[in-house]
Amino acid sequence: IAFPVGAVGSGGCILNFEDSTNFGLDNAGVGNFTLNGTATATNDTVTDNHATFFSRMVHDVNDFTAFSNGNRTATTSATFAQNEFEYTHRVPKEGKYYFELNTVISSGSNFNIIRALPYTSRTQASSITPNGYWRLTETGSVGGLTATGSAVANPADGQDIGVALDMDNGTVQFYIDGTASGGLYNIDNFDDVSDGGYTLSGMLRGTAILNSGQTDFDLTSLPSGFSPLSSATLPDPTLFPSEHFQAGIYTGNRTTLPSITTDFTPDFVWYSQRSGGDHPQIYDTIRGGTSRQYTTGIAGWGTNTNAMTFNDNGFTVGADGAHQINAAGRLMEYYAFRAGGAATSNTDGTVATMVSANTDAGFSMVNWTATGSSATSTRGHGLNQAPEIIILAASGSSNMWTSIDGITGNSGEYVNIANTGSSATIAGAFGDATNSVFSIRESTFTGSGGVVAYCWHSVPGYSDIGQYTGNGNPNGPFINCGFKPAFVWIKNIDDVGGSTNGNFYSYNSAINPHNPVILKNRMNRFDNEINEAGGYNLDFLSNGFKHISGNADTNSNGDRFMYMAFAESPFKYSLGR
Repeated sequence: IAFPVGAVGSGGCILNFEDSTNFGLDNAGVGNFTLNGTATATNDTVTDNHATFFSRMVHDVNDFTAFSNGNRTATTSATFAQNEFEYTHRVPKEGKYYFELNTVISSGSNFNIIRALPYTSRTQASSITPNGYWRLTETGSVGGLTATGSAVANPADGQDIGVALDMDNGTVQFYIDGTASGGLYNIDNFDDVSDGGYTLSGMLRGTAILNSGQTDFDLTSLPSGFSPLSSATLPDPTLFPSEHFQAGIYTGNRTTLPSITTDFTPDFVWYSQRSGGDHPQIYDTIRGGTSRQYTTGIAGWGTNTNAMTFNDNGFTVGADGAHQINAAGRLMEYYAFRAGGAATSNTDGTVATMVSANTDAGFSMVNWTATGSSATSTRGHGLNQAPEIIILAASGSSNMWTSIDGITGNSGEYVNIANTGSSATIAGAFGDATNSVFSIRESTFTGSGGVVAYCWHSVPGYSDIGQYTGNGNPNGPFINCGFKPAFVWIKNIDDVGGSTNGNFYSYNSAINPHNPVILKNRMNRFDNEINEAGGYNLDFLSNGFKHISGNADTNSNGDRFMYMAFAESPFKYSLGR
């Protein structure tokens, strides 16, 4: 591209880096730059980002890993044991991908230089080896793989280790300096790996350099059907977030009726006050737009005659000054979800239910009339896989009992999101969901009367529901959601730090368009929006969210936190903030 002299002003210049032998060439003709140091041309473009190491990830606050070369190089301590590096791109359970890793080991401990951890394993204890997990160590030994031929050779320092990962057939082929090494490996228990695929990482004492297609591979010709691990080669998303949920804001005025437009017909709206100090509350199409559920631990279902109406393409807030969602001048936020429209009968459980289910987006609303029975029975939830979170709204209860055993793996573990308490466990009494039903003991969790259960499970690229453990450090946990979040809900379920730390927090990009994410609400409090400009905040990233504070609310050391995150954009199309 040629540009006339002076096209960018007397002091301007244009560097388009087209000449790999002269990166300092000024295409505006004003004056060339002299390169200071070395530079490498890569194949990255604005629409095709190749996998690198993720510099914001930390598995231990003492992790001495330094990243350079565009985060393609990880240099770790020769003495510290937990030098782990994670890849930016999660590998989905479809497609065929190739990448190369070059390692120089300064202190050998037979670490896993390549580790593939199934997405579903985040609900399991760290001591459990999840089905579908596999690894390659510094000495060439493998785990979770069964060879169909000879074993892979022991890679030497400085050699390129090629990995051809076939997610369509559950196999791995290794290469050393461009030549196949060993036979084809089958991944053990590959059928147990969910559609979320794998998170890739590694660990060593020394240096690792990742090439996922930024430069030429040692393997001169990729196997048929294989592509570099990059955003352009990931599958196109089939589920677009804006068609199933929306997080947004508006200002109340009491008389004029605010009309919120969405790209779908909403069935569930959760309101929270940013100013004015009032009760967050839930409305849904099963109970109707005049029946509210406070989420602050008071009352059960209540009537609000002028609350709201659900429309085909959104919802309209009523002329409501007394009941918190349209008071004059009040700043509001909302979370709207699409379920399945009009509820239909479901007889999958021992007690029949009425269900409105959106199986594509993993969300359903389940309604029945409870008798207060002390016997544990089941209810059909209408989804095609087990929900990870089930929130109960009972007409006669101020509690918002929430089953979390789908994320913790502990049968019957639950928490009340309407207060600040920690979790408890009654094995078999609530939760234990299957692909069709969940269990409930009404005498403990609902009493008698009307009940609505809100059920969610993760959908790769759209939603991520799970748990993490805080470290109490400004270099806090990174949660790889596989997408850029539009909003995140977080609650401490251990609350070791005290009763003030167990609130149910919400963060969203509508009120936090840039990092750091400093504005949050407490969905269980009669409250105003909280501005954490002095700290206590998050960053929303293209593939998840990162804690950048050690505060007890969301990152107290050793405590478990449940979270629910929903996508602004699938990772394939995510941009930075």
